[in-house]
Amino acid sequence: MGSDFGQNAYWAVILGGSSGLGLASALKLARHGYNICIVHRNSKNEMRMIQKDFEEFNQYNIKFLSFNADASRPEKRSFIISSLKEGIAGGKVRCLIHSVSKGNLKPMIGENASLQNDDFFITLQHMAINLYDWVKEMFHNDLFAPDGRVISFTSEGNKKAIKNYAAVSTAKAALEAITRNIALEFAPYGIRANCIQAGITDTRSLRMIPGNEKMKVQAINRNPFQKLTTPQDVANVVYLLCRDEASWINGAVIPVDGGESFC
Repeated sequence: MGSDFGQNAYWAVILGGSSGLGLASALKLARHGYNICIVHRNSKNEMRMIQKDFEEFNQYNIKFLSFNADASRPEKRSFIISSLKEGIAGGKVRCLIHSVSKGNLKPMIGENASLQNDDFFITLQHMAINLYDWVKEMFHNDLFAPDGRVISFTSEGNKKAIKNYAAVSTAKAALEAITRNIALEFAPYGIRANCIQAGITDTRSLRMIPGNEKMKVQAINRNPFQKLTTPQDVANVVYLLCRDEASWINGAVIPVDGGESFC
């Protein structure tokens, strides 16, 4: 498939792009001509499967970079951004996607372990504040295209109480607040920022939540189309937000759930 984005050497940087929504978005953009940089954190055992997924990028006429590192550590972030700046050789990042899902799923009250202050702080750092750190450092390194897009993934837990989800819910609310302020304060520099609120999607991150099977059944019953959201459904909207025609969408939280959240 050819590029939908002209002859520009556009790049997409995906934080947490080795699976789920991040990987689906990376593959969708690659099919339409984006060069791809994926930042992920996985063990050697996990990399055997991930490498097979990464081989799919070879099918497209694009450049591909990946970094297996903790995206929240300042020294790793600086190294990756420096390497990226060298690797893209004058290209620009049109899209930064935040798909990091490192969060704590302890209950507030538990027999063996319960949620502590540190659990909130760690989850907030990885799933919310980390976005701002990356936007700021990439901006100061002049990596963004003149019409840049920042996209992050939130969930219905941003405003709905879910058992064992308190730390992640707090982080999602903070992520949305940070995204809105990026949309405001970086707008003079051509950067747009939006959140996608995906419906219940059967990803590795969902399967880590206690009671996820019940959540899936409830989501299907609620959904007007009687099915779960897929990573591809979300990736399609990421692609739409990266098109020129989406330049006037800024500071929004966009439901991508087939109507699940209003039922």
